[in-house]
This record gives sequence, structure tokens and C-alpha cells, in this order.
Amino acid sequence: SDLVNDMPPVENDAGNVPRAPGVKKPSIRLLGLLQLLWLEAGLANWYPLMDGKRKPAKVARLVSEAAKRVWASRMTVHDVMLLSAKKNSSWAMRNAEVVDLAQKHSRRLIAVSPLASFNSERRSLVQLSLSGPYGMPTMDIRAEVRLRVERSFAAELAAWEAGQEVIAIAQLNLKRGRYADVLDLALMRVSERMIPLDSGYEAVIEAKLHAEGRAFFKPPRFEAEDEIFPDFWLLDMGRDTQYPLEVFGMNTPAYQIRRQRKIRWYNERFGSAGWWYWDAFNDSQGGAIPPFPEREIDYRGKEKAATTGEDVPEYVVDTE
Repeated sequence: SDLVNDMPPVENDAGNVPRAPGVKKPSIRLLGLLQLLWLEAGLANWYPLMDGKRKPAKVARLVSEAAKRVWASRMTVHDVMLLSAKKNSSWAMRNAEVVDLAQKHSRRLIAVSPLASFNSERRSLVQLSLSGPYGMPTMDIRAEVRLRVERSFAAELAAWEAGQEVIAIAQLNLKRGRYADVLDLALMRVSERMIPLDSGYEAVIEAKLHAEGRAFFKPPRFEAEDEIFPDFWLLDMGRDTQYPLEVFGMNTPAYQIRRQRKIRWYNERFGSAGWWYWDAFNDSQGGAIPPFPEREIDYRGKEKAATTGEDVPEYVVDTE
């Protein structure tokens, strides 16, 4: 069965999480699936008490659990998913089992893993080099896929080359032996905390939010280019308070039109004091980043959060 090429509706049991829309561009479709998995896994959220707890094994576990709740082609994504694994680990054994079942039932597979550390040989993208590839087949990247990825994900490839963490999601067609063709590939840059990032300017703000002990959420965009999404939402401004953060990083005529539309929308919905922005295009060195609004809830410690009457989300203090 063809899991992704003919997979229009990716469905989610949770109901309140947006669907990855069916679209014509396969790279965008895969990226939408990756964003949906990240959202469903809770990896787009950050609270200070999560510091040091988003280790690779835990991220893999969270994505694996999320994949059980996402359906496509009468099976869950989890049924055909390969995840980053250490050598001889239970995850590696599961990867090998998923590959064997896929061979038996002629299924295509989905691999999700950080890219391996950059080196000049890997830059050619002849084979997909993943971090923790144990139990997975060797993945040959088709020429047309390589060209599409170099065009569509140039910023992510540049971030990878600069030493940043980049998550890959690949659709695989198994061949003889332990080999597979990469039929499609999408990339998503993430921070050290696994928060998705769309630009270097966003990386600056995400790092600043972390350094100041803020709680925040990075909304996935999926395919909704015409809708207004802030770059981040603050989560420590009150129980029912929405507080958007926006980074303006370009200055093209089309971008300026979109920027003015966003400003009008934020002012109408939140008031001029109810949202924050940084004009990164005119402050590319970050010397004039405005201060963030003062937090209403301090999530830097359970005791501090308790004094506000606000519960710390349970998964924040999960130490597994």
C-alpha cells in the first residue's frame, strides 16, 4: 500500500489538532505530516522545567506515540515508521521488524530522524545519512528528489551545514536486501530543544525565550500560507491569555503587504499592547530586540508556578 503518495487525509484521533492538508507537492505533504507529528507529540511546546529532558530517545518515544494517533491508508503511521535508534537497542530491533513486515506486505515506509552530522561527503545527498540509523535500510536518494530538496529546503540544508539540528522525514520504497529508494524527503530545522524553526531570526528569538525561562509554543503552519500565524505564542501570560510574538525578517514588496495585513490583524484582535514584534530586517544583528512582556506565570519551578494558582502541565516534569 502507498502510505504517502496517495494519502490525502491524514487523520488524527485527537480531533483538536489540525490535519495536514492533501496537496499536490509531495515535499510539502511530507513536511505537513512531520509538523503534525511534532504537534501531536507536544514537541512544539516548551516549558523551563523541560530543560535537559528532550534527549533523542525521549523524542523518538513521543513521536512514536503520536504516530499511533495519525491514520493513513487504513493503518497508523506508527505501523510503517522508522525512528532514530542506538545500536542494539529495542528501537533498533523494532525498526528491523517494521522493515521485515514492509517487505512481506509490499508497504512503503516513513523514516523520521535527525540528519547525521554534516560532512562534505553527505552534502551530495546521494544517500540519506541519518543520526541513529540502526535497523533501517540504506537509503538511496533519487535524482529528482535530490533536486527538489536542494531547491525547496535550501535554508534547512544551509542550517545543517552550519551545524544546526535538522529533522528529516523520508518516504521509502524497499528494494532487495537492506536497501531502499527515497521517494520523497522533507526537512525541518529545530533548536536544541527540538522546537521547529523557520529562519535564523526565529532561532535567535527561541534561544532568547529559553534563556529568559519563558514558556512558549511554536505553531505549525502546515499549508496555510494565506492564514495568519504568529511565529510563537507565549504560554506564561495567564490561563486564557493568547500573546503572539512575530518576527519580521524581510522587506520585499509582497512581504510588506503581508506585514501590514498582519499588523492590522494583531491590533484588531489583541490591541497594540497585546502582541510583540521584532523588526529583524532592520536589526539583523539583534542589538535592538525589544524586551518580552513580563510573565504572569513563572514556570521555572513547580513551587513558583504553584503560588500563581496555575498547574504545571504534567508532561513538563516527566523525567523519563
